[in-house]
Amino acid sequence: MQRFAHYCDVKMSLDKMKKVGELIDMYLAEIGPNPSLNITKFLGVAESLPDCARDSFDQVYRAIDIYLQGDHS
Repeated sequence: MQRFAHYCDVKMSLDKMKKVGELIDMYLAEIGPNPSLNITKFLGVAESLPDCARDSFDQVYRAIDIYLQGDHS
């Protein structure tokens, strides 16, 4: 994931980067309810993309809401 940050302006087109961003955001929403998922891992995935990979952060906020509604001890 860290590689994407370096390619944002260089090798990968912005459209491809945004497609990856959409997939990551959908993945976050999918794994959010998992009770064994700790906040460090969740944030690691969420922060693995550069800002240019997202048109908006709406889906990230949605995934955070889903995570917070889960039973994480």
